[in-house]
Amino acid sequence: MKNILTLLLLALPFVSLNAQVQAEAEKDTAKVVKRMQLKMMDNSEMKAIGVDNEGTKKSAPNATKAKKENQAVTNVAANRSKATFPGGERAIRDFVRKNVRYPEECKQERNAGRAVVSITVKPDGTLSGFAIKNSSGNKYMDAEALRIARLMPKWTPAADTGKGVEFKYLLNVSFRPGR
Repeated sequence: MKNILTLLLLALPFVSLNAQVQAEAEKDTAKVVKRMQLKMMDNSEMKAIGVDNEGTKKSAPNATKAKKENQAVTNVAANRSKATFPGGERAIRDFVRKNVRYPEECKQERNAGRAVVSITVKPDGTLSGFAIKNSSGNKYMDAEALRIARLMPKWTPAADTGKGVEFKYLLNVSFRPGR
């Protein structure tokens, strides 16, 4: 019986320490979420609610006004979303891997490279505005990257406060000999 009491007395400080650590972790998580929400906003929105580029609040003349502005930041960031490929990022990689064809013109020289294609996802989820953002250095690889981008199916569109908005996406297409 004495041993059980001794163990309980030794365990109490650890239980309270665990609760303190958990409370600190929750505070840190809230700070990170707030910073992420601010990063999603552009500078004009940040100035409108009294926040500078580093995410620190400017001095507000009225505490209730600052509280309302803080709620506005949360609501604006919560109502934004980005366009998504059906199945997510992993599905994009699988789609590219499945559809990429190493250009015949590059086989003899065994060229390798990576092309980055800029894509615009329209409010209805269709894709447009295909352009090479970063060239692989080989026109055949760039043409293949554009072909793959044009093959992509309709995306789930981005939304801002319930309305569809255009969304820019950069698609990476890598080319390696032997594929």
